[in-house]
Amino acid sequence: TDPDRHEPRASGFWGQLSQHAVYSGCLSEEIGVADSHAAGLPFFHALGKKGDAPEEIWNFDAHHDLGYHSLKELRQWVKEERAEAGSWLYVLLKEYPKLCCRFIHPTWKDPTIEARPWLKDKNIAKRVTVTSARDFFPAESVEVTGIFIAKSGAWSPPWNDLAFAN
Repeated sequence: TDPDRHEPRASGFWGQLSQHAVYSGCLSEEIGVADSHAAGLPFFHALGKKGDAPEEIWNFDAHHDLGYHSLKELRQWVKEERAEAGSWLYVLLKEYPKLCCRFIHPTWKDPTIEARPWLKDKNIAKRVTVTSARDFFPAESVEVTGIFIAKSGAWSPPWNDLAFAN
């Protein structure tokens, strides 16, 4: 979606991303597509088991997915190895202590208006960078070892289904 006009603009995003990301393969297990971000946790677990555990996650989303519950609840979820769409990234960061995350929010979104209990967890907070999509793309190319895309069907208008499928 074009953040300034709220119109579909996937081709612009993918074009910009492809200028900065070097994707060295197209193996089906390295690309995940799901309706919910909750499926991101098992996707990245599978990459880790193959030895391709990511060093950094780029989370392009209007929501940080680092948990909206109390830290006590989130830590319990880590022990139980479970997560939901709003907490999968917190659980993943707890499981992989060297993993870093860039949360890239749309330009129309103020990320400070959401609850951010994860900031109280200093080990997580120091590994998360929050930036706007306008300022995100790095000057250098980076190697991409896996891509996970979530549609979030409950939040996506059905008239964008075809663009998502493409």
